[in-house]
Amino acid sequence: MNEIEQGEERITTLVDPERGVVSLGFLHSFGGWLVPELLNLYRDIAPSTSFALSGGAADVVVDDVRKGRADIGFVAPRPVADDVQWVPLGREVPCLGVPPGHVFEGRGQIAVADLADEPMVALKAGYGLRHVTDRLFREAGLTPRIKIEVTELSTLRALVSAGMGVALVPAPQPGHVSTTRNIPLSDEGAFRSYGAVARQYGPSGRAARRFLSFVASRAVPEPPADSEERAD
Repeated sequence: MNEIEQGEERITTLVDPERGVVSLGFLHSFGGWLVPELLNLYRDIAPSTSFALSGGAADVVVDDVRKGRADIGFVAPRPVADDVQWVPLGREVPCLGVPPGHVFEGRGQIAVADLADEPMVALKAGYGLRHVTDRLFREAGLTPRIKIEVTELSTLRALVSAGMGVALVPAPQPGHVSTTRNIPLSDEGAFRSYGAVARQYGPSGRAARRFLSFVASRAVPEPPADSEERAD
């Protein structure tokens, strides 16, 4: 039955590429801004295209793309993989999220080295933000004191707000209200590149290929010397 459905979808997209279904994987944090923004813009170009959305950890999203379970994935940081293509879309700067009244609350910026003794909340290994957290602490010569691991960014923010620890969190997007106090990091490498991944030779469906071309049209050049560590 699955093969029949896929065959019907291929026939549909051959007749009209706009009517196909595009499967997207993405980090949960991108579900609040990046994915909705892209889909809203693409709706003006191909209003008949349908999308199947699935949020997950960066490693899971890349693996889903690699194995054909997702046409395109949106992840950060850039994965180390020879069998997927990368479309850079920008850089995201993480902040330190602290609960109201925390001793760091009034600071204009903070260094990772100042967090040596701070209990932390973090996403589990495999998530893009965890890759960045581990890298920044490693570069500072420290091991983060992670007390609680979670799988949802909303849960992480809620735990920080409840005073369970501090956490590295994405900088709030314009128009989004954060439940934590966010302090910019002063470390030079405090960023993560984000973008889209697809199989090396592109998705199989014409609708997915067309959407990937649209995403690629919004690509931004990456600096020639990117010090950011990539995620497997």
